[in-house]
Amino acid sequence: MAGFCNRCYSVAKIQDCTFYWFDKREGVYRSDLCLSCMTKVFLHFTLWNLVSPIWTVWGLFVGPYFIVINTVKYIIYIFRFKRRAFK
Repeated sequence: MAGFCNRCYSVAKIQDCTFYWFDKREGVYRSDLCLSCMTKVFLHFTLWNLVSPIWTVWGLFVGPYFIVINTVKYIIYIFRFKRRAFK
C-alpha cells in the first residue's frame, strides 16, 4: 500500500510497524513506515536495547527479550514488503 511515511514523509510503500524498547519501563514505537525508515528504527531500538537495559536487573531480562521480538518482527515486516513488491 502506497502512502506517506510517518518518519520521512515520503510517498512510498508503507506498512504499520511496531517495535519495543526498554528505558526504566517498557516503550512501544508504532507507526506507518517505509522500508528504509523501518530499518533505521529497528537498528536504533536494537542498539538501545543492547546498551540501555544493562543498568537494571529487570532490564537484563527484558532487553534481550525485546531484541529477539524486534528481530522476529523485522524479518516478518521485510517479507511483507517483498511479498507486496511482487504483486
